[in-house]
Amino acid sequence: HVGGITELSRQLIQQSSPDVERLAREDLSFAVAAAVDAAIISGSGVGAIPKGLTARTGVNGAVQTADMPATWQDVLAIEQQLAAANVKPTGWYSSPAVMTTLRGTLKEAGLPGYIATADKIGDLTAASSNHAPGSMAILGDWSQVMVGQWGSVELLLNPFAESAYRRGGVLLRAFMTVDVQCRHEQAFVIAS
Repeated sequence: HVGGITELSRQLIQQSSPDVERLAREDLSFAVAAAVDAAIISGSGVGAIPKGLTARTGVNGAVQTADMPATWQDVLAIEQQLAAANVKPTGWYSSPAVMTTLRGTLKEAGLPGYIATADKIGDLTAASSNHAPGSMAILGDWSQVMVGQWGSVELLLNPFAESAYRRGGVLLRAFMTVDVQCRHEQAFVIAS
């Protein structure tokens, strides 16, 4: 299960309008989407938490690993790891800190051009998020990640939650039941 929590104040409820309801829905949707993103990348696989990509390393046939690229040759070596597994990568995913480092690293000393731009590493799309561990970059074929969803987002309204109740508010929780699977784990390289 993944989800999000938002607290609605008494004043907000009294002054409610369709715009306020839309705002609360957007906040909960953002929280649920962020939880799904985090599960895809770093879910532990323990209990009801889906098993993300970072928990799939170290087993025969599992996600491949590499050192964090410090040079253009390192980037090419990671791409070669996937080519050796007959995988055509669709993009990179990393933390903003990793992207900042790669955007400041020249491909080759004395020549123009950096390893990364705002949205690419080499010719491949690169996305960054704070859901990625700070010292990790993942290259892979993202079509190999499957997210299953059962039912729809469930809302649980709790007007008696202690912290919210004391202030005259209500607590609203959103739950979503999802699972994450990777069709071909070797379609990914995690560099750290």
